[in-house]
Amino acid sequence: MTDSNLPTSSDPRWDGFALGAAVGATTTLLLFALVLVVGWDQLTDAAADDSGAVASAPSTSLAVIAPPQGAELAQVAGCIACHSVDGGELIGPTWLGAAGSERPIEGGGSVLADRAYLRESIVDPGAVIVAGFPDVMVKTFADILSDAEIDALIDYIESLG
Repeated sequence: MTDSNLPTSSDPRWDGFALGAAVGATTTLLLFALVLVVGWDQLTDAAADDSGAVASAPSTSLAVIAPPQGAELAQVAGCIACHSVDGGELIGPTWLGAAGSERPIEGGGSVLADRAYLRESIVDPGAVIVAGFPDVMVKTFADILSDAEIDALIDYIESLG
């Protein structure tokens, strides 16, 4: 049974529906990462002590927790679902050995995978497509990731050789 109110891939509403799903999934992953970074015990440490009084707030302030970096951010943002870090083939090109290499691009020619190219590939992934890979990367990372997070991802990619 289908619901006629849900958009299909040919419906122009699909882009908004897919974007909402992607943002929701990303938010869920970021919250899950926060729990991992801060620790569930610290987030729920407002339990009553022996006297029944509510314990003080955890000593770690959420405002001072650094955002995930490098490999952790690649996991949280979902990058590694499509990009391998070990040379394996996935939906997108591997990150192993990508930085500093010449990448063959769709339509012929190649591009040097320097920091500028890597940044462009994150914020405008459809601008230059590596030959042999589909143009399917989410186009909203420029809106979701901060400049510092993008730099952390690029640093991580460069660290992979």
